[in-house]
Amino acid sequence: MAWMYELSPGLHYFSGSVEILAALGLNLPGLTRIQPRLTPLAALGLVLVMLGAAAWHVGRGETARILPTSGPWPSWQDSLPAGAGV
Repeated sequence: MAWMYELSPGLHYFSGSVEILAALGLNLPGLTRIQPRLTPLAALGLVLVMLGAAAWHVGRGETARILPTSGPWPSWQDSLPAGAGV
């Protein structure tokens, strides 16, 4: 994860703070039953952060970090019928 050191410290603090706030915004309204209508807004904010991260990685040519093709995640190739070559 050497790419982390190429980001400015301000962007590190911003993205970390936004992700923590998003986690709180996704969980607290449902747990406390106070303003649960804000949960979709927290989710939208997190989607925007993740889209920004994806755009940054695409700009660096690191598409494998966006769409994992191996590991514990199912791959799109797993949904192909047996014998169907790609």
